[in-house]
Amino acid sequence: MAALGTFAENLLLAFLLKGSTTGIPAAWGIGIGTAVGNSLSGSEIASGSGVARQSGSFLSVAAGTYINSGAVTFGPFNAAGTISGIAVFDTYQATYTANAGDLLVFGSLAAARTLASGDSLVLASGAMSITLS
Repeated sequence: MAALGTFAENLLLAFLLKGSTTGIPAAWGIGIGTAVGNSLSGSEIASGSGVARQSGSFLSVAAGTYINSGAVTFGPFNAAGTISGIAVFDTYQATYTANAGDLLVFGSLAAARTLASGDSLVLASGAMSITLS
């Protein structure tokens, strides 16, 4: 995952060039999508699919690289489908609404996953690597 959402780009530039300060999010949410997102949308799966955004936490492992510091499980899915995108948002809420909050980073899974009804998708600890280059 290597692309910044427009919201995150604006925050970063304001911090670096204007010295603006902002608080950090109270929680990070990891969402998955049937398509890879873009700078404005994470292409997150709609609510009601049996899958909801999950809470995420991150750990620095090298200069410019963070990984997810805990396993994250999505599912079980209500229907079959293919998952190819993943995104991190600045919010995780108990009542799930797709694409709520601000998109921070987005990208694609290393390989798309085709899931059947009842399947779950598990993102192991350390499996998501977020880098800036």
